[in-house]
Amino acid sequence: TNWVVIPNVEKDSHVQSLGKYAVQKQNNPYLKFIKVVHAEMLDHGTQHYTYKLVICLVEGIRTAY
Repeated sequence: TNWVVIPNVEKDSHVQSLGKYAVQKQNNPYLKFIKVVHAEMLDHGTQHYTYKLVICLVEGIRTAY
């Protein structure tokens, strides 16, 4: 089992959804998902996959009025 690069990740809606979910799971209001810029997948030979994602995000400051 080898890691396989996923091509065209910026246009792959499934990979982008995984990246957005990963950022949301951090439960940090200062992090904003931008996009996944690189992804690799490990096929376990079943219907289960492991992903490595490089995610572009913005870390900002919440403004309160």
